Amino acid sequence: MAELSVTAAGTGVGLFAFGGGLGRGGRLALSAADSWGNATTLARHFRDHGADFGAKSADEYANMASDFLQRSQKDGLPTKIDRDGVIRVYDAKTNTFGSYNANGTTRTLFKPKSETYFDRQPGTLR
Repeated sequence: MAELSVTAAGTGVGLFAFGGGLGRGGRLALSAADSWGNATTLARHFRDHGADFGAKSADEYANMASDFLQRSQKDGLPTKIDRDGVIRVYDAKTNTFGSYNANGTTRTLFKPKSETYFDRQPGTLR
């Protein structure tokens, strides 16, 4: 079992850590059920946003969301954390926004319609 510990770029402060097996290319491999924060919302989020990412199934969409969080921290993408520990990440190059629970499980992944969406989200920029 491997542990992923994500640290806010330049702060030395860990955002969260959770265990799981390593998958392709040494990436953390979690099932969609494990990586999605509320399993009852996954089908709706996939229906609403999956096509934006070319996902062919809810599991693939959930895995893309988990991969986005991992990549965002490795690449130092803008990240906000609010007082409840909700993690929000934005990639301006791909116009991708992800929101995650404090334990790293996904709340949502989508492409905002507004260029200022991330700026208006609560939390402290890390």
